Amino acid sequence: MKIPTRIRYALRFLLDLAEHGGQDVVTLREASRRQDISQKYLWQVVAPLKSAGLITAERGKDGGFRLTRDPEAISIRDVYMAIEGDCALVGCLTRPETCPRHTRCHVRDIWDEISQGLGDLMHGITLKHILEREQTRRTTQGQNYCI
Repeated sequence: MKIPTRIRYALRFLLDLAEHGGQDVVTLREASRRQDISQKYLWQVVAPLKSAGLITAERGKDGGFRLTRDPEAISIRDVYMAIEGDCALVGCLTRPETCPRHTRCHVRDIWDEISQGLGDLMHGITLKHILEREQTRRTTQGQNYCI
């Protein structure tokens, strides 16, 4: 299973808002520069993130974007659902009518079990958790030295 680029970029954008936003807004230009993602591409993830209620936009000269919830309340699953719509590994799990074999498929239940497990795992990882892991990694790397 590969995670689509739009989801990876959406997650990076949200992490940038969590890390640099605080009470202030973050412009698309700032996030684009820091994350090395084109502004044009970031615009493609802004709309679904806004529709899902994960971010809000403020217009005007001092406008930009901010998270609508605390970083500990936004999970990777929230991001995935905002961009893709569901976490099902195969289409017949959410749209059985697309597969004529869905009632007699030997592995449909397995795909469902894996999809559920993956969704649960993604639900347990929040923006805050990712930022804390990165901070720990940076701190640990800074303590490595050779004699």
